[in-house]
Amino acid sequence: MSEKLPRITAPEAIKVLELVSFSFSRQSGSHKIYKNREGNAQIFLWVSGHTHTPATNESFASGINLYEKQVTNIHNGDMNRGTIWTNSLYLYPDKVVIKTFNHKKGVWMENTERIIIPQKTIVERSRAKP
Repeated sequence: MSEKLPRITAPEAIKVLELVSFSFSRQSGSHKIYKNREGNAQIFLWVSGHTHTPATNESFASGINLYEKQVTNIHNGDMNRGTIWTNSLYLYPDKVVIKTFNHKKGVWMENTERIIIPQKTIVERSRAKP
């Protein structure tokens, strides 16, 4: 039997963020956004499983999924349809490539492939200068 992993509550996580100089920026529903000293939120990609948006929906890979010009929402279809689609996220140091596979046809859907390039933070820009 495997050992249980330690858990923390949301208020405990917030205390840790505040200890390392993150501060509350805004709230959207139940989601609280914290920013670092430079004023940057460190989230650029959100994978939502609860929307059950099929790959055939026009909003599946649309620009409408970009929140506040920073966070891209990646939709996932549910598993109770005639066609099942799955997303694969390929993580690179400078980008994330998202590909969607149609299990009924056994093919990657080229029209839904996305490349997400996160904006550089102030800290990353200053490190890149010679």
